[in-house]
Amino acid sequence: EDPPSAYEGERNIELFQHNHKNKKVIVFIHGVGGHVVDTWRGADNTRFPELAFTDPKLKEFDVFIPTYYISENSKNNSNIFELAQNLNTVLENQGIFSNKNKKTASKYNEVYFVTHSMGNIVTRTMLTLRNVQADDHTEVPLLISFASPSSGSQLAEFSNLFSDHRQLNDMDILEKNSFLSLLNQIWLSKPYDTEIACAYESKSISETDFLVVTKESATSVCTRADKKELEEDHFSIVKPQNTKSESYIWFVEQLTKKAAKKGWELDRWSNN
Repeated sequence: EDPPSAYEGERNIELFQHNHKNKKVIVFIHGVGGHVVDTWRGADNTRFPELAFTDPKLKEFDVFIPTYYISENSKNNSNIFELAQNLNTVLENQGIFSNKNKKTASKYNEVYFVTHSMGNIVTRTMLTLRNVQADDHTEVPLLISFASPSSGSQLAEFSNLFSDHRQLNDMDILEKNSFLSLLNQIWLSKPYDTEIACAYESKSISETDFLVVTKESATSVCTRADKKELEEDHFSIVKPQNTKSESYIWFVEQLTKKAAKKGWELDRWSNN
């Protein structure tokens, strides 16, 4: 029997709920040019989010798969800051986060993000905005990052020579990228308790002879020490074929791993 789902075709959103009592949710965030279905779908139509939803080990989690583009025409025209604002709106409208203006509470106590590529950067930007604007009590214990160009991408730098793509501009290499530099400094100063676990690709895609995202870039803001090399390219890294795939096993390990101490217990607060 297919898992129950609420699908809104126009907005490309899927929500899988075990019941209305779960207080934890996994949110899958695709990258630049990504899609709510295709990003996560392997050759045999197996989809990463559905593997997680049907995994008995993860039955305490609901699964949510949003897309955050404002419209099809805005894919290239919205910068990462604007996409982060839109993602926040989507999450508030779906009850993943509370909405301060509408005075609606979150359905969940804990939100876990699984991000691919630019999805990490959009998510961290969105969480930065929420920490400034919101006063809810929903925790974000973990961001699981697959092949994110946290220090920029050579492919983005190369592509920008031929097109004006605002999201690729925001993912240019760090030396030329004040946006990423500032975002990373905020997260490296660790004002939040969100841990970041990182996996990185080891195969180049067929059209290039270099990695889309290098290990150094993919792991530059990670807080968990066990950074994972996966023998996949930039796109297949989020398309596990089954629950025995290396990428899926690592995902479950990170999701179920005991979290680090809360921020107010960390050494940086010892004198305050």
